[in-house]
Amino acid sequence: MLSLAWPLFAAAVGGGDPAPLPVLRHSDVVFMYEASADVYRAYGATVLAWGGTPTAEALATAHGAGVAYFGSVGMVTEFGRVIDAYPGYEEAICLDVEGNRLRVPWLWDHQHKGVPAYWFCTNQPIFRDYMRRRVVETVRAGADGVHIDDHLGTAGNSWLGGCYCDQCLAGFREYLAVDAPPDDLAGAGIADPAGLDYRALVLGFIAQHPEAKEQLWRRPLAHHFATFQSRRAAAFMMELRRLAADTAGRPLPMSANAGVPHIAHLSDYRALDFLSCEVEQRASELKPYDGVAFAYRMAEALGRPVAGTASGWDWSVINDKRLSGLVRLWIAQAYALGHFFMAPHHQWCYTQEKGTHWYEGPTEEYAWLFRAVRDHASLFDGYETVADVGLLVAAGAYREGKHEAEEAAAALTRANIPYRVFLAGDDALPCTLSVDELRSVRTLVVSHREALSAVDRAELDARAADGGVIDWQGAEALLAAIPRPIRVRGGNSVWAIPRANPTDEAAPKVIHLVNRDYDAASDTVTPLADVSVEVDPALFGCEGFARAVLHPMAPPGEPRDLPLTMGGGAATVGVPELGMWAIIELVPGGE
Repeated sequence: MLSLAWPLFAAAVGGGDPAPLPVLRHSDVVFMYEASADVYRAYGATVLAWGGTPTAEALATAHGAGVAYFGSVGMVTEFGRVIDAYPGYEEAICLDVEGNRLRVPWLWDHQHKGVPAYWFCTNQPIFRDYMRRRVVETVRAGADGVHIDDHLGTAGNSWLGGCYCDQCLAGFREYLAVDAPPDDLAGAGIADPAGLDYRALVLGFIAQHPEAKEQLWRRPLAHHFATFQSRRAAAFMMELRRLAADTAGRPLPMSANAGVPHIAHLSDYRALDFLSCEVEQRASELKPYDGVAFAYRMAEALGRPVAGTASGWDWSVINDKRLSGLVRLWIAQAYALGHFFMAPHHQWCYTQEKGTHWYEGPTEEYAWLFRAVRDHASLFDGYETVADVGLLVAAGAYREGKHEAEEAAAALTRANIPYRVFLAGDDALPCTLSVDELRSVRTLVVSHREALSAVDRAELDARAADGGVIDWQGAEALLAAIPRPIRVRGGNSVWAIPRANPTDEAAPKVIHLVNRDYDAASDTVTPLADVSVEVDPALFGCEGFARAVLHPMAPPGEPRDLPLTMGGGAATVGVPELGMWAIIELVPGGE
């Protein structure tokens, strides 16, 4: 039932990380929530990502329309079921350092039998039992895969000051005894972690340093406490993955809303086959957001595709202003970058004032665009990122708010310089660099070497010996040092994104053209005329091209040959007219 794809993503992950199951093809159409058979077929749907516990009827509807059904299990949204299932549920609620029960902030308008939406602790036996039961129930009901909502569990509420329950404190003592350097313990005044009351230690510190009540990172051993929670969350997700497979009697794919590019959300990526998550779109700015490119590249670095949606805040803007044209740009950007944007059929909206509400995306506004992707599957499936530039992101630095790598990504994106991300892990993100992978690009951009582990530094040093490593010194210096293999003339707002099929050298190469000249007043993209695209064939590993064909995606249109000239080591393609999105198909040949 599930489509097979992404066979090359395993090669993108350093350190011998396990390959994800091949769940998605690049031309797949993913729904977030259930729909009718007619709606599925209108969109050309292939995967349902957040299907809840499947009923026989829902499964029959999905499978009858050719849709793989992922059942969804919620770590924070199912608080009502936990309350009903366990008379002693109170002992499983997350606590802050002062012993206050933590509530889920974005569920402030939800309650069950008069009980608010408490955040339950994934380190507590009661809640672990509940999650295991729900995964087994979902698999036995016939789900083709499992999605875990709010997958971080307790690690996800660290920004609220949790969790300091008895199970978390006991687990933290075990962590410190094995993983904390003696100097770190001594610096916090701890002789033996076995007898540590970490809650009392933090409360004592806050009494002397009141700012640490809100500035959580100032608390003693704060980094270790966050690492402990992240590792526990990742281990539990891996346990749930194994449980799903054991229950099904076969490997069963798993996804979660691991929101890229946030490092804290990625610690459990090894348990996931793809990310089905919110990707920030900044809809309130009423224009397309450049940062989505970095988010998608971060997921690619981990070998996990993204079936994304916008945030609840983003959808609230769309719902209020009815900006379907902006949403279509989000869809085009995601697919052009090799990922997915889920069908906007039924989307969660949120504001602090309104709480939860919903955007019901009109089928006629969106289905045709997803159909265009399905109709051009041969230009999507099997195609991967083409780039001569690598951007090294040090997770430890990024986690501390040092986002120079993101600035570099923005500069490269705006200049239409294709790049890949190489992600160096830290104590909570289990991935490492590989010198062989680093050698796959001609130029490597680096910032915050000091945040790399000794192992990763050695891999980087080995790569640096080959030359072509640039330390970040600002956007201007970066762009002056890197050749531009693609240039777009006549359209400053156009993204030109090259992709190729690495398993078939004879296959056409493609360049996605996304016109981002968006006007919020009319909710449209301004069409462009007489655009030219100059590309160095060496980017694709070929000497030239014999033919160029334009495939209009939005608005859709018939394919047509484009004027193509070769000269000076470059191919120049003329595009007489460009709407929001089109694909240039380049057939290798010529000089």
